[in-house]
This record gives sequence, C-alpha cells and structure tokens, in this order.
Amino acid sequence: MIEPVAAPSRFDLVIDAVSLTYPGGSRPALDDVTLAIPAGTHIAIAGQSGSGKSSLAELLIRFRDPTIGEIRLGGVSIRDMAIEDLRQRIVLVPQRPHLFTATIADNLRIANQDADAAALAKALADVGLDSLIATLPLGLQTPIGAQGARLSGGEARRLAIARALLTDARIVILDEPSEGLDGQTEQNLMTMLAIRFAGRTLIVMTHSAAIFSQMPTTLRLD
Repeated sequence: MIEPVAAPSRFDLVIDAVSLTYPGGSRPALDDVTLAIPAGTHIAIAGQSGSGKSSLAELLIRFRDPTIGEIRLGGVSIRDMAIEDLRQRIVLVPQRPHLFTATIADNLRIANQDADAAALAKALADVGLDSLIATLPLGLQTPIGAQGARLSGGEARRLAIARALLTDARIVILDEPSEGLDGQTEQNLMTMLAIRFAGRTLIVMTHSAAIFSQMPTTLRLD
C-alpha cells in the first residue's frame, strides 16, 4: 500500500490537461481542461447544462478521478493525498447537498462540532435563514426530516452553505448556489460570500448571469 504524501501548506490549484469520460460514455464530459487558480481567488465558472461544471467540481474533491491529466494542490497531486487531508482543505456544496435526518443544529455541526449556538445562528443569518428559524418553535433543534424533506430546495442549499461557512477549508466550491432564489436573495448571498470567504479561494459553478458578472474572475466552459 502506498502511503499518502504530506498535505501541502500552499493552496494554489492547478488543473493540468484534464479530461473525464464517464464509464460507457461516448464523448468526454471534460476535454483537455487546463486552469490555474491562485490561492485566494474568487472565480465563477459558467456554462450550459452538460458543459462539465459539476464534473469539474467533483474531480476537485475526488468524488471521481480524471481519465487523463492531473490536479495539483500546492504542487502536490491530489491523488497522492489522503482523502481526509484533501477534504479538510477543499469543501464542496453540490447542487443537491446531502442533509442528515437530524436537527438543524446537528446538520450544521457536521462541519464543526465545537460551534456554539451563536456561531450557528451567525452562519444561518449570513445565508438568510434566520427569519425561517425564528418561526420554528424548536429553533435550531428543529428536525428537518429525511434528506431535509421539511425544507425547500433553496432552503436546503442555503443550510449546506451555512455548514460550509463553519469549516476551516481554504477552498470552497459552490455548485449552483443560487438555484431557486429570487434576484435580491441571490445578490445578498453572493455579497455575503465575498466577505466571509475573503482570503480563501471561492469557486462558484453557475449559469446565473448576475453571479457571473459579479465575480472578479470568470471562466466559461463550452
């Protein structure tokens, strides 16, 4: 068994000539993608459905590996890192985040077991869920049902973003974070994220023209 390498101390990302073809696929989901993302960059990656945004996000946290090419974090191939080391440094909020059949507080503390009620409330307020929590008789102790069944799609996604706010990850990837949100809520969310993730790398996969125009660095996948 090959021992994982020591986790890097730098957080620059390099996607080097990466292609991905799913098993049984007749054409690649990603084809020869090369991209350097310096540490601390805030970047929007846009493209139509099927352009490979979600596939790229999954490659960055090794939900799957490239068919061809390499991804490096701080100069180290992420294939050579221990999975737990990688996912302490890079966190993904997917389009359909996994929520546990537990309370709001329990779902948030997956990210940080030591977070107190004030920290949880702050994270929820940042994503605009404080007004919802205020209407619930049990507040943070409200069960959300199987897979978050008691929440709307937008509420579930914002709860998952609140969870990401509680992590120490230096790279945060959000896949379609504003899906299902109105324009003002979307703008408020992105303004907050720019502030909260200042100094950390923020990668937003989006088809929203408003988000794309708001981010300081942008890229389109065809």
